[in-house]
Amino acid sequence: LELGETRSLELPLDQWVGFEIHTTLGEQADGKWSLHVKVPAGQAKVFRDLPFGNTQFKKLMWVGFMSNADKKTVFFLDEFHLPPATLATK
Repeated sequence: LELGETRSLELPLDQWVGFEIHTTLGEQADGKWSLHVKVPAGQAKVFRDLPFGNTQFKKLMWVGFMSNADKKTVFFLDEFHLPPATLATK
């Protein structure tokens, strides 16, 4: 797993890995997000204050999963949840 040039994490092969992404979008967006990675038999690794790839990002319009591999590979997706946003103006 690579997050920019300075942050990375070795992921195990043939094992489930959990990912949680947290951010605020809309007018309250601060341009940052965090990633929690849970590997089997290990503590969750948390990457905080990761910058958005585009500073204008305020609304999620599409979600996709892909690999940057240059040879045949496979991955599985299970228990994907995208809960509705809560309004920060409450």
